[in-house]
Amino acid sequence: MDLNYIISYTPFAVSIAILLLMIYRVRTLTTPTRVSARAPITEDYSSLLIELTNLRLRRDALRDMITKVYDLADKGKISEGVKRAIVERINRDLTQIEKDIEHLEKYEELNMLIEEKRKLEAEYRRKIKELDERISSLRKIIGPPSVKEEKREVKEKKKVKGKREVKEEKKRERRKELSQVMEEIMKMLSEAEV
Repeated sequence: MDLNYIISYTPFAVSIAILLLMIYRVRTLTTPTRVSARAPITEDYSSLLIELTNLRLRRDALRDMITKVYDLADKGKISEGVKRAIVERINRDLTQIEKDIEHLEKYEELNMLIEEKRKLEAEYRRKIKELDERISSLRKIIGPPSVKEEKREVKEKKKVKGKREVKEEKKRERRKELSQVMEEIMKMLSEAEV
């Protein structure tokens, strides 16, 4: 074999080797976690969210690889058949990754909703506690409503009773005065008869 012949195909071989190495590396970054429908759902989705981030990074890396493959094909470093084969393989991997991402995004949304619910519950509990404290401080100042009403009723009864007594007293005084006046008149009449 001619050395020039080998050298002319070296960039092509190196490019393919690099692409295959990148595909292998992206596939083996981590083994995707498959979540079965029978798996118990826990409140901790952190491992699934890590897997989702990993899958998104792998998807971006595969998309970058497709761009590089097209660039190499445009420069004439790889043939059209090799380009199609590599792109087809990458697209299969991308399809599976997209399915996994779509599935795990539901857990991401669920996790966000759970966090939002926790925040709202904490805010609700804080507001309730704040209102309870204000109610309790006001009750200490003004006393319970039943005691206040009883005191008011007693005061009103005293006022009414006091007014009645005053009226009764005035009536008694008038009667007394009248009886005294009548007695005086009777005395005068009896004196006048004599």
